Amino acid sequence: MHKNQMGASGALVKMTDGPSGGNCVLVYYSCMDCAVEAARTPASGG
Repeated sequence: MHKNQMGASGALVKMTDGPSGGNCVLVYYSCMDCAVEAARTPASGG
């Protein structure tokens, strides 16, 4: 990903005691204040 361009990055992760299957999604925000982006999540169905 480049700083001033659109796009999305991703990663495969493994967490101790993390659930598997179903809707196991981690969301990473690239922003100055994650609270602003997190506040938009419920309206988007998350």
